[in-house]
Amino acid sequence: TDDAQNWFRPENRFPARVFGSMVYTIGESLCSVQRHSYFALPRNLKFSNSSRIRAVPYDASQKQALSAIASATRGSVYIAGEDLLGDVELQTVNEMYRSVGLRRTRSVWLAYQGTRSEPVGAAIAYRGPMGINFSYLENRCDLLLHPTLPAVDVPGAVASLLSAAATAYQDFELDDIPLISDEMATETLIKLGAEFLRHYCQGIWLKAGHQGFYQHVDSFYAKLLERASKQNKKSRAAAGSR
Repeated sequence: TDDAQNWFRPENRFPARVFGSMVYTIGESLCSVQRHSYFALPRNLKFSNSSRIRAVPYDASQKQALSAIASATRGSVYIAGEDLLGDVELQTVNEMYRSVGLRRTRSVWLAYQGTRSEPVGAAIAYRGPMGINFSYLENRCDLLLHPTLPAVDVPGAVASLLSAAATAYQDFELDDIPLISDEMATETLIKLGAEFLRHYCQGIWLKAGHQGFYQHVDSFYAKLLERASKQNKKSRAAAGSR
């Protein structure tokens, strides 16, 4: 895929102004900016789950189910940008990494309630080399919960998914799993022992949106240059009147 994405903290004014507004230029069909909560989840945490919600490892027969829960939680741009209808487990990417002695994988679990055939949640665990930034988003676990999931069922869904996803981090170098989640899981995660660290925004723009992205960035800097030029003229005028 030639789609692109970035991550930024909404409190950081510069990236928030540049990337946080790009949806208005590129369009919602080609671009998405969504705010998530970032947690540190203790890797050795034990989960107890007495609910009827079970986590099932992904296989190719569940591609539409994965698409359905991803669409309900993050939208179509997220699905395309993360290639969730293509190489879900990053097998092709992993082959390239392995050629140089590294690895890059993505493991997925879907949560089902009782006999329902539609998933109520998903956990997507990314594993790869440690990144040069200290947020370790390259090794994050994305926790997706269906927006209509009743609050009483959230703890069971979270416990079942994270218990399954933790198996992907048995050889992780850090004591905590980098966990990305939506707000509806915050209370449950904190009660389980996860530490809330900060908010992050994930910006995604698809291949067809590259031109719009370039125009958006160019327009932003053009406004900065125009403002700087006006300020310089005012400064020179003020100096000349002394």
